[in-house]
Amino acid sequence: MGRRLFAISLTVRDGPPRDWVGAGVFWGGGCLDVLSVNEFQGFRAGSFGGMSFTEYAESSDRAITVWAQIEDQEGLHNVQSIAHLSGIDALFIGRVDLAYACDKASINDPEIQSATSMICEAAKREGKTAALFESSLSQQSSAWAGKGVSLFVIGSDQSYLLQGFK
Repeated sequence: MGRRLFAISLTVRDGPPRDWVGAGVFWGGGCLDVLSVNEFQGFRAGSFGGMSFTEYAESSDRAITVWAQIEDQEGLHNVQSIAHLSGIDALFIGRVDLAYACDKASINDPEIQSATSMICEAAKREGKTAALFESSLSQQSSAWAGKGVSLFVIGSDQSYLLQGFK
């Protein structure tokens, strides 16, 4: 498996400013590849000055996605309204935070499983992507895919960093 660097940068034009959402590193053999400028240009805003401002703005508008993270009871209660918003591209299901917010000890609690299904259904009704975190792909991932999850975030920056130090 090759090593890859990726970053997600989202700008929300309506509402409070939230410029940076997250970044991550794919590790392979515990090391991070250093990319050449040519390899990295596609990831750098404006291709390191290779685009005009207008080209950059148009390119960014096409490439930006906005995810609503549903991770508490208020988000769950309003999930259909959130999914209906025209600027939302995906619903990211924060199952651990949702379990904590619902005073449940596990993402496998029936109430959290039901809530996750409800979020998937809201995404599907509105034609939005349903996404969730998995520590690794498993049979449970296949089951969620069958319920409409089409994007899985696998692993975390902490798990990759810990693997790199072993």
